[in-house]
Order: sequence, then structure tokens, then C-alpha cells
Amino acid sequence: MKRLFIIGNGFDLHHGMKTSYWNFRDYLLETETEILRTMEMFNMFQEDLWSDFEANLANIDVQLMFDYYSDSLVSYADDNWSDRYHHEFQYIIEQDTWYMSYGLLSQFVKWICSIDLPTKMSEGIAKCFVEVKDSHYLNFNYTPTLQSLYGIDDEKVLHIHNSVVHERSEIFLGHAVGKPESNLDWIMVM
Repeated sequence: MKRLFIIGNGFDLHHGMKTSYWNFRDYLLETETEILRTMEMFNMFQEDLWSDFEANLANIDVQLMFDYYSDSLVSYADDNWSDRYHHEFQYIIEQDTWYMSYGLLSQFVKWICSIDLPTKMSEGIAKCFVEVKDSHYLNFNYTPTLQSLYGIDDEKVLHIHNSVVHERSEIFLGHAVGKPESNLDWIMVM
């Protein structure tokens, strides 16, 4: 009999792995406080940021970021203008945008790499996997728990977000679709 097993974070949590997004927040608190500060400062759902992290990645409050750094937009005609103001706003926005994109993704992969894989199988899960040999696995986790602990062949596991096998692993983080509402018009110049 063929079966499709759908594996989510509850699977890793059941095995004692510290894979909740709150655990990721704790990791950032120890390793990269600027990314943590930026994420918590400019996310519209600060109280829910870590409980529904992937969905909330789409909720960066661009208007709040613009307002927060608007002091850096000093007019050339201002009596206090100096060369330091020339590109300060652009630099600050680029820096925080980097923190919330490339920096966040890089730290997320490093965090996954730092999580200890379990060494003890769950007897009930192992029995289920053995009884249904011709199965396939749809895995929403970034970890290789199925393969490393239960010996499931890689070709039977589809990692929706890709999996983390080393610090250069390429993954997909987040799943929200659409653009957050903003009163700002952004123009990209290339």
C-alpha cells in the first residue's frame, strides 16, 4: 500500500528538537541582535511575529521604517546640512533591508545547522514507517530528521522549502503572497 506522509514542525518538536520560531528568536538574541532588533521594530504584527513568523515576513511596515528614519532626510538647503546627510537615509534603509532579507536568511540557515538532530526514534512512528514501505513524504521542515533518524531515502522526501544540509544551503523562507499596503510609491532605478 502506498501512502503520502505530510511532515510538519510538530514532527521535529515531538523528537525534542528546538525548532520553534521562538527558538530562532532566542538564537538571534545570542548571535545577531541587529537582525532581531530590525525584525521586531518594523514588523506590523510584533506581538505575533514569532508565532506566525513565515507569514509575517510579508508584514514589514515600510511606512513605519520611512517615518522612523525620516530625520535622515535633511534638505540641501538646511543650515545644518553636511556631507554626512548625502546618502545617510539610503544607507540606513539598505542596511535594515539587508538585515530583514539576506542577513535573516543566512542566520536562519545557520540556526538550522546548529540544531542537534535526535538520536532516538519514536517507536510508534518507526513502526508506521516500516509497515508502509512504499511511501513518500511531503516535508515542510528544513531538517533531515526523516533521513538521518529513520533512514528514509532522499528521493522519497520532497522538502517544500528545501532542506538545510550545510551553511550554504539555499532554502525558501516564508510563504505569504502579495504586497503589504503602503502609501509610499517605490521606484526601482537600474
